Amino acid sequence: MREYWLIQAADPVKLSKADNDLVKKLFDQENIPYHPDTMFQDTDQLAKALLKGFGPTAHDYASADNLAYSMMEINLNRFGFNKNTAEIVELNNALRQSSGLQEFKDKAKDIIGTFKTHHLRTEYDLAVATGQNSARYLNQLSEAAVFPYLQYQTAGDDKVREEHAVLDGKVFGINDPELSAIYPPNGFNCRCEMVQIDSDEAAGIGITTGSEGKGLMGEAWDQMQKYGFDRNPAETGEIFDLNRIYAQQLEQATTKDLYDLTFNDINLPMADSLKATLKHHSIVISEMSQESILKAFDKVAVDINGKKFKVFQDYAQRPVGLQRETVIGQTSGSFVSPQEQRHALWMYLREVVDKPDEVWLIPLENNAYKQIYIRYYKNETMMVTTLVDMEEGRRISSWSRMKQEVPNRSGLLIYKSYGSK
Repeated sequence: MREYWLIQAADPVKLSKADNDLVKKLFDQENIPYHPDTMFQDTDQLAKALLKGFGPTAHDYASADNLAYSMMEINLNRFGFNKNTAEIVELNNALRQSSGLQEFKDKAKDIIGTFKTHHLRTEYDLAVATGQNSARYLNQLSEAAVFPYLQYQTAGDDKVREEHAVLDGKVFGINDPELSAIYPPNGFNCRCEMVQIDSDEAAGIGITTGSEGKGLMGEAWDQMQKYGFDRNPAETGEIFDLNRIYAQQLEQATTKDLYDLTFNDINLPMADSLKATLKHHSIVISEMSQESILKAFDKVAVDINGKKFKVFQDYAQRPVGLQRETVIGQTSGSFVSPQEQRHALWMYLREVVDKPDEVWLIPLENNAYKQIYIRYYKNETMMVTTLVDMEEGRRISSWSRMKQEVPNRSGLLIYKSYGSK
């Protein structure tokens, strides 16, 4: 099947296996707050779009691009949850107006077609534009000493909106605190950009303040605020305003807060069942000393801001850092007890991150997140916990056997290796 966002509006909508599963669950009156498999259809495409915009620098661990990309990807996963919830609200409304399964399926095709064609196409383009402009802005900041001014440029064709055309050619100081409010993209399908110029060129054109720029946009500025385009994503780490897009449908939803959701809410199998079903090999306990682990670590470690890190790649080719001090802490004291044996589990850490069966996203305070990678071996369930924030990016904080399913299988499921596609 072609990617949804490539389907033209006139094409007939063909429901995927995941779509049909969602329709059946709703028709059978199954109460689910979100449906991971249909959510992944959106979030996977949006992640690709964001990476396309940023380019390969997004995977340079702990770089400015990587830090911004990591937070934006989390934002689009949370956005995907909101969108999926909104889609379920629309489908439930249609179900109440349907006399049977076939009528419901016909209505569901129209609804899913709207969410997966028109909406996703627009969201995909926004993710690409956000990645491109964010990477450009972060590079501009690094060169601000030489090029301290930015000139606004539109695409220069007949599709340019009037409210964007009024900014074309205007010059702003890169350190203007109001510049963030109008740094592109400034709306869905915006193709504008900022280019660097030096002080002499800026002086010849004249300087416009960010506040003046907002004033020039007139009523369009109010629309930008309404949909969350009144900020610079490279600074906030957010592509989508979670409180404004799909807000109408979300008001009708009865779902729990994201913090309170668990695997039970989306009817996932218990860990013991997954161990038997997935049929991975067993974990073999082989004692390793802290000294041997650190010796292997040091051979491949890189220095990042004065600290030694080993950088893994996860299932989505994201870089995941592991600091030497974390290795020391995880292979010391009670963590080497017969109950924990984290020194012996070290050799499976890479496999869990690279080939997880589930990945869960849990919001923390101060715009930080916990991301838990889980793999179900025949005899054990192992998990690797990472922390993600705008300051340090994605780094491993611990690894262990999973002793309790809750709270570890909680929050938002952002990946699973099994089930419908």
